[in-house]
Amino acid sequence: SHPSHLYEGLFSTEVRRALEVVDKYEGLGIDYRPAVLELQAALDEPIYYDKPEFSCAKTLDKWLKR
Repeated sequence: SHPSHLYEGLFSTEVRRALEVVDKYEGLGIDYRPAVLELQAALDEPIYYDKPEFSCAKTLDKWLKR
């Protein structure tokens, strides 16, 4: 809603927690990759303000490469 609300560390806690849950249930035969890709795509959505490079995007990239 305002440019000052956007910062590099935004969503880091939420992404880290989501990936911890995914890792916890990894062996149950569910493919979480599409959901993680969707989460990553959400970070790339255009907005009206200059968007910082979210650090959680790197966390998602690292998880997806595993």
